[in-house]
Amino acid sequence: MAYECNNFFVSSRAVRILVLLTLIGSCIVQVNCLNISFPSFKPEDRDVLNFSANSYIALGALQVTPDVNGASNTSGRVLYGQPFRPSNGQLKTSFISSFVFNIQPQTSPTGEGLAFILTESPPLPENSGGQWIGIINSSTTGSSNIVAVEFDTRKSFPEDLDDNHVGIDVRSTVSIAQASLNDKGLNLSGGYDIRATLFYDAQLATIDIVVYRGEPRAEDPVLSHPLDLYEYLRGDIYVGFSASTGVNATQLNCVKSWDFISYENSVQIPDKTSFNRLWTWLMVSVNVVPLLILVILFIRYMKRSHERRLMEADDSEVELKILNSSTAPQKFRLKELRFATENFNSMNKLGKGGFGTVYKGLLGNGVVAVKRISKNSSHGKKDFIAEVTSIGNLHHKNLVKLIGWCYESNELLLVYEFMPNGSLDKFIFHNETAESEDDKTLTWGRRHNIIIGVAQALDYLHNGCQNRVLHRDIKASNILMDLEFNARLGDFGLARVIQLNENTHHSTKEIA
Repeated sequence: MAYECNNFFVSSRAVRILVLLTLIGSCIVQVNCLNISFPSFKPEDRDVLNFSANSYIALGALQVTPDVNGASNTSGRVLYGQPFRPSNGQLKTSFISSFVFNIQPQTSPTGEGLAFILTESPPLPENSGGQWIGIINSSTTGSSNIVAVEFDTRKSFPEDLDDNHVGIDVRSTVSIAQASLNDKGLNLSGGYDIRATLFYDAQLATIDIVVYRGEPRAEDPVLSHPLDLYEYLRGDIYVGFSASTGVNATQLNCVKSWDFISYENSVQIPDKTSFNRLWTWLMVSVNVVPLLILVILFIRYMKRSHERRLMEADDSEVELKILNSSTAPQKFRLKELRFATENFNSMNKLGKGGFGTVYKGLLGNGVVAVKRISKNSSHGKKDFIAEVTSIGNLHHKNLVKLIGWCYESNELLLVYEFMPNGSLDKFIFHNETAESEDDKTLTWGRRHNIIIGVAQALDYLHNGCQNRVLHRDIKASNILMDLEFNARLGDFGLARVIQLNENTHHSTKEIA
């Protein structure tokens, strides 16, 4: 038997990952954790699931709200019959829940939503249709011991981002954190299958929510948020799904498959006897493959989560160094610059060099140039910080103005004012790209102005600043020209700032 999961191959060699599996799987043998696996739903599954009056199994799926047209302002719940306890002594229970759901709109607009819930109270609250998504009702909001991840298809509250978002709900359906799926290419009410995987880490008290279409794979979370689940849930916890339709706004809310594993954070590798018991359990279980898939997803998630935390720490360190400079320019968010450059569209490319690529972008009503430093460039974080801090407080007509910067998710980005005539090297070496014969020729007047402009820029850097700046990388590609062919010196990645003193020369042993 073989099963492929995003280039991670599982076969008879699964023994090789069994050691990793024991880290999670041993909790099934040693402690009272919960292991749920429904590749699809069969009529006999009713014996282990609890259904509200409006919910049932049909067509191999959980129909959380009625599978009929006109089911207006209704709600439903389906929960697993066996609960799990939130803690065991000093240990707290983490979990992974992965499920495939499908929301089929019946009206336009559609509504309201589907949710994965963790609750101490299994019964479906009365009058919990519409905006309450079967989670609470108007009288229990703020008081029920329930936590949910909602997949909302209607903007029911002023606080809602839109009618296509994921939210984290605590004792309420007004989310404490939410994320729109519009920029992810996902439409919750698109009528197609969507997979969601929730990773709750009790040790770090965080929840990550991954949402995507297609086969199981490692993805960046659409939403991550601090959450101490056991601040709100302290008794037996039931897990499952709730959903609702709106007033004259209906949809079919169904769950097509579901896997759930809970585990203690400090699980130890079992001894030989327990290992043999685990091996026996694996051999006789019909759920080995789904379990392996979840474990693989968990391992990959933990790796990516660790890498993400390292990147966040690195981001903070770089930001601190830059912001310590009193004249640091504006910081931009990565999503702003992605939007400005149409996700770094090749059609907006202005130039490319060893450092990376420069893109034309639109920020507000102004045109900018966004330098995206390549990850394998020799221009590392040190050069990036040097450029931001050295040029940020420089103001001269012959220097390219640095508008802002961004360091996020390992992306090094610099935002400059846009120079319509590009760099000098294009006119010297690539003048066939010029639009007219006049532009192809650098007249003697233009050449003279360019030379004077660069000289004035260097004089300012050496003698006109509070601290002397040595550029150390003067070349044609770093000389840009505005609309009138006035020279602007740019690219300060190799620049060095030195204190002004009586010395007329500066020596260095470092290679620039």
